[in-house]
Amino acid sequence: TVLGDAAYGTGELREHLKEQVHDLVLKPPPLKPAVPGGFTADDFDVDTTNGQVTCPAGHTVPLGRLLQGGQRQAQLKKRCAGCPLRERCTKSKTGRVFTVHAQYDLLKAARDEAVTSQDWKAEYRRWRPPVERAIAWLVARGNRRVPYRGVLKNDTWLHNRAAALNLRRLIHLGLTAPGVSTLPPHSERAARPAAGQRRVAPDPALSMPWTLGNRIRGDPRAGAAAAPAPLLRRSRVTAGSDGVPERDPVPAPGGPPAMRAPLTVASGLHQTFRNTEFDFRNTEGAPRMALSDSRFDVNLSILFTEFPLLERPAAAAAAGFTAVELWWPWPDSPTPDPAELDALRDALRDAGTQLVGLNFYAGQLPGPDRGALSIPGEESDRFRANIGVAADFADSVGCRALNALYGNRVAGATPEQQDTLALENLVAAAQAADRIGAILLIEALNTPESPDYPLVTAESAVAVVDRVNSVSGLGNTKFLLDLYHLARGGADLHEVIERYADKAGHVQIADNPGRGAPGTGELDFVALLDHLTKAGYDGWTGLEYKPAGDSAQSFTWLRR
Repeated sequence: TVLGDAAYGTGELREHLKEQVHDLVLKPPPLKPAVPGGFTADDFDVDTTNGQVTCPAGHTVPLGRLLQGGQRQAQLKKRCAGCPLRERCTKSKTGRVFTVHAQYDLLKAARDEAVTSQDWKAEYRRWRPPVERAIAWLVARGNRRVPYRGVLKNDTWLHNRAAALNLRRLIHLGLTAPGVSTLPPHSERAARPAAGQRRVAPDPALSMPWTLGNRIRGDPRAGAAAAPAPLLRRSRVTAGSDGVPERDPVPAPGGPPAMRAPLTVASGLHQTFRNTEFDFRNTEGAPRMALSDSRFDVNLSILFTEFPLLERPAAAAAAGFTAVELWWPWPDSPTPDPAELDALRDALRDAGTQLVGLNFYAGQLPGPDRGALSIPGEESDRFRANIGVAADFADSVGCRALNALYGNRVAGATPEQQDTLALENLVAAAQAADRIGAILLIEALNTPESPDYPLVTAESAVAVVDRVNSVSGLGNTKFLLDLYHLARGGADLHEVIERYADKAGHVQIADNPGRGAPGTGELDFVALLDHLTKAGYDGWTGLEYKPAGDSAQSFTWLRR
């Protein structure tokens, strides 16, 4: 089975994998209309067998001859003249040309399956979290970029790293065989030697299978019969006087005597294995609570605040997370110096963390403010100045969710005036988000903590979502479903999920009361997140809680 997200769902890839007889669980790329809010390719009736296309207005034209790459085109230009649906179909002055790619039928079937097949949805939700986790292990600790020049070296490096990860995973899953022991836990490893001392790693003969081949053979010390020369020999890895690792082979039964030799693939793989076990020990271990269908990201504006901003991505990565979110990091500046943006971008990249959510400028947050977009005057102007900056930064780091806090009610303006201004600014934000292929999020807060904030129920926030989508015509505005704020406001969370999960573009959690980590309050997150999954939500779940102490120690609930 091959799994992947929309970035890997091209027609060419699907065709190739189908030829290799793979089962595909790939989310197809989303369709973008030629006109914002207009028709997509699926609104056209395409008959590749008979070679014709029918547009939404009912005009049928033939597909032309094959072009380079297997494309064919339907010339609808003449039919567009005077068509009442033209403004929803094309911006071209000469009319619409509809292009059908070689793999059109394959992608159309994939889109239909992703929308209509409950079995496909269940399979995708089941496997996406472990696949994302495996990718995170592979690229963590600076391994997002290949380390060498040359295809052969990088191919060897990648295969060794993947093999080491697979070995580590198998051992954590409890793989055992008669006479085979596993690596000692991290706490049992030899201490770092003092300066000038020679370091000898724990003997792999005591910690690795005797060999790796078509099967795992028994340890000869346990009386197993002699076996052919192993593919990977046991070895003792040491550091020579010049600092270059060397290997003291332990001879296989019946093999040649032990010889001093340079570091080889066998001992190199063993070192990689040990490194990966150390690197990812925070993401493995005791079984986690039943949250396997959820993908968690860390809000770096409320967690890891014991570190400076630029050190927080690395701290999150060290705790085992690959995705993070942020409030606008510069509350005093909607348009920070480009060098500050570059520094944050570099910190995210160097840590191997993906930014999955970013707030637009929201005033003093943390602080008394709850957004700027509905406040007439300077604050609204600052929000407008921030729209392009925030969208461009999000685009540069691959972030596809932008949150816009509505803003408090203020003296000197009526609620109607503020709502009119808010709608205008939110439509501009939705357009900027659409430009980079992102969604705009609208969030409900709670009255006890935000008494002047007008959106304190799911219904009020969703009403704004619907208004923005109606006016913008883009459909890319979604509900940020924050379980803590809704619970603090007295909402029935399961009812909210049942009614609005299909409108949710992001989820955030903290326990109630107290806004602490899950398990410190009264909310049943296993049931709530399971309900979200069953309701069709498969996006990120942001951890936006206040840790009781050290942030890195606040994730024990994930391994309960």
